[in-house]
Amino acid sequence: MTLKPGKPQVKGKPKRKTLGKKALHPGDSLPLLSDNSGRTPVDVFPDYKETGASLVETYFAAEYLLNGFNATEAYRKTNTSLPTNTCACMGSELLRRPVVQQLLHTYTSQWLQGKCFELEHHLMETLQALAFYDISTFLNPDGTLNFKDWNEIPVPLRRCVEGIEVKFFGAQAQQSQINIQLAKRSEALKAIASYVSIMRNGPLASASSNNSKVSAEAELVLSAVLNSGRKVDRRTPQQLRAEKAEKELSRQDTKSRNAISFSGLG
Repeated sequence: MTLKPGKPQVKGKPKRKTLGKKALHPGDSLPLLSDNSGRTPVDVFPDYKETGASLVETYFAAEYLLNGFNATEAYRKTNTSLPTNTCACMGSELLRRPVVQQLLHTYTSQWLQGKCFELEHHLMETLQALAFYDISTFLNPDGTLNFKDWNEIPVPLRRCVEGIEVKFFGAQAQQSQINIQLAKRSEALKAIASYVSIMRNGPLASASSNNSKVSAEAELVLSAVLNSGRKVDRRTPQQLRAEKAEKELSRQDTKSRNAISFSGLG
């Protein structure tokens, strides 16, 4: 039996993972994002390799941020040939992966850096408006609108309006009736009550409770909004009485020493 020499194996070029058809640069397999900005997922997450995320996970996370947090549509961008049900299932699975959550957390943390105070100020300002708005700001006693232009209403109070409905009636629909729907106070009051309760219990000191934390910025904003700029006093009644008694004792001691000094001059 004669053995014939086999053909030498020809090593081909390794295939590169391609996520999109259009390449940003020659030889680049990264796809362009769907916002028409010419960016790639690496532009959004330049340090994605440090997290251990793959290109698919990075592309998915970038599209998830761009489309308004829709996991189904984000996964559809990574594979346009799959049906909607499969995209929904795979998108949900990708979103739960720790590396994807880390990418999203890192991006949002960097975006929020330096903006927390501003955002929390708007939050507290809106909560105050929703909880304590005066209906006479919007309506007259007869039910007609109390304003003709939105500029007459402060911006925080405009957020209390959830909808406006205009009804026309009459033979020629020459008459109209405007119904304004205002926000319900209950949810805003509950949120403010929760913040106040957390602050009174010392949110910065009670680190053992994960549900009882408020940032220092939120505490300052809430203090300014609800207390007209006055600092929140967390002292207990016993501490207030003790400090008052100490001040009174100090005042009497100072008064007696002054009396002794004056008597010595005589």
